[in-house]
Amino acid sequence: MVKYWLHTGFLMVGGERMAKSLGNFITIKDILTTYDPEDLRYYFASTHYRSPIDYNEKDLQQAHDSLETLYTALQNIRELQTKTNRELTKEEKRLQKHLKRTKKSFLAATDDDLNTPLALSHLFDLAKEINVFAAGKAEIEGALLHEIIDTFKELGGILGILQRKKAVVEERLVERLVGLIIELRSEFRNRSNFAASDRIRAELRKAGIVLEDTAQGVKWRRHRRI
Repeated sequence: MVKYWLHTGFLMVGGERMAKSLGNFITIKDILTTYDPEDLRYYFASTHYRSPIDYNEKDLQQAHDSLETLYTALQNIRELQTKTNRELTKEEKRLQKHLKRTKKSFLAATDDDLNTPLALSHLFDLAKEINVFAAGKAEIEGALLHEIIDTFKELGGILGILQRKKAVVEERLVERLVGLIIELRSEFRNRSNFAASDRIRAELRKAGIVLEDTAQGVKWRRHRRI
């Protein structure tokens, strides 16, 4: 079932060990209704496996935000135009050296009693370098771009993160944006501003999003045009 077995620290809730008998437990299934599996993997990896984790929603949200920071760096570098088969610039050579140094440091951290928090910090250092590079450049050498993407996927894959396809990332963005719009629409309805509420609903319909007001709350679905 697994390649490695680790004796981990306890999972705590409010300073007490999480246990079904205490009724203070939350299931993975419950968490995945709101968060992506990668968010949960990042959350666990951000603490050393031998240390206890005191679960709370705030820390899980922070794990999500941190993971999105890494994905944003990847997106920033992908948005640059590519030129292949040319000499690397001085800045590109510096970025490539940092890339190789990150890989070496990341693997050294995981080899040192699986120090995942330290390994993740090396990925963040690389993300900062990528963001600085992308902010001041319009293009990047094509082979270097692929090397960066492959390194992120390779190292992230060790922890089960940074493996989302572009379409999945975009779908998550749509879900969050629609959720935010629904919250704004609800605020307008609570203030009896039904004109604004109806306009939001109509504009979403034009964009292919149908809102349904139910007893359980507002639900949305994509409108299939036939």
